[in-house]
Amino acid sequence: MQKWVFSGVLLLLAVPASAADLFVIGGALMGANRVEVSGELYNVRFVDGTCSDLFDGCDEPSDFTFTTLATVTAASVALQNQVFVDGAAGAFNTDPELTNGCSDTQYCLALTPFEILSPGLINTYEAPNWSPPISSPSYELSKNDDQTTDSNEAQVFARWTRLPVAVPMSSTPAMLLILTLMVGTGFARMRSDINRPAH
Repeated sequence: MQKWVFSGVLLLLAVPASAADLFVIGGALMGANRVEVSGELYNVRFVDGTCSDLFDGCDEPSDFTFTTLATVTAASVALQNQVFVDGAAGAFNTDPELTNGCSDTQYCLALTPFEILSPGLINTYEAPNWSPPISSPSYELSKNDDQTTDSNEAQVFARWTRLPVAVPMSSTPAMLLILTLMVGTGFARMRSDINRPAH
């Protein structure tokens, strides 16, 4: 019995984190919640406009969620693997024009700014979403900070927000079960000691 109970505890602790939750309005992919990037969770929204308007002036590194090539590359890969996917919510990989801010039927490029090259010039990393779906690497693209994506039907900015680190909800039942087992075992031993005949 004890082996079965503790096996159940281990199974509960081993429950994997849930996949990204796509944020869809009227059939359009607006972004996603709980996107995993290098072991941390982020929300992302696809928005049109200029870097200056969308990223707090776009004039210092602290305006960006990702500030290194390694982290922004991981974020772009996460978009391709977790967000630009076909599923029950929509064919967001097959039909790139379903992504908010994109109307091109062949491809949509989600730009994540991460570096200031010089005053007024930024470096972005693009996550390409192609139709038909193909395996394609992301790549860097420099843009002026006042250059808008409104006029480009195949580009949209990806605005990321890091979620605070917290104890995963999936582990809460396991912790409660462990606590209950510990308390129950303690009471059982106390009753056993009380009812045990003296020698």
